Amino acid sequence: MMKKVILMLCIIATSKTLQAADQTLNGLDSIEVIVEEDEDIWQRGVGRQAIITDAELQLRMVGLIVPYAQGITVPYIYIQPNAFKRSDLDSYIWQVEISLRAFVYVPRTQAFCFASIWESTGQYGVCPGSDLDDVIRKSVRDQINQFLNAWLEANPPIRR
Repeated sequence: MMKKVILMLCIIATSKTLQAADQTLNGLDSIEVIVEEDEDIWQRGVGRQAIITDAELQLRMVGLIVPYAQGITVPYIYIQPNAFKRSDLDSYIWQVEISLRAFVYVPRTQAFCFASIWESTGQYGVCPGSDLDDVIRKSVRDQINQFLNAWLEANPPIRR
């Protein structure tokens, strides 16, 4: 009996989470892409502009408008790549997280601020130094796909 109750609570919690994602992504039609400034990772050969271009292309392919950087006026995908060189080998410990941030109102403080309204599951691993750029870019593409799946669920294509 207890297992059934726990299972039901998990299903309800998952359902509420999916409903919240649907509500925050519903009607979203314009989005910018921002990659965290980290000179350390760019010096290791990871292409910042390639990451931005990959993400923008994926977003445009499903019909999202990606304005050219005019300052942050719309919700934005925030990409956080990180890499740390292992001292004992020519390999890196890497990690990538992606979130969707938007300007929101906080009733408690009666203020507006940017807040994460969606987050990817994140990815991390270890790779040789020569593969770092490819591994980071693939991780970004995978996580943008996570976002797009959630966005498409909240904004199903119109069938004609």
